[in-house]
Amino acid sequence: MNDNENWYRDNVVFPFGFGLSYTNFKWEISEANIDNGVILDEQDEIKIEVKVTNMGNVSGREVVQLYYSPQY
Repeated sequence: MNDNENWYRDNVVFPFGFGLSYTNFKWEISEANIDNGVILDEQDEIKIEVKVTNMGNVSGREVVQLYYSPQY
């Protein structure tokens, strides 16, 4: 092995392509307790159910993440 190969083996934790999925997923919001434009306060709770279906030919996993930006 040359020095570049040694460095790569010793330092690269997640090589190119790590974590990529080799399948496709379909996402559907199956239930949500909030409508667009509703103003929330600190006592409100948001509940969203997402159905994720593997549409490909190989098994895989998908992570569902929800991001919320409250008004100022």
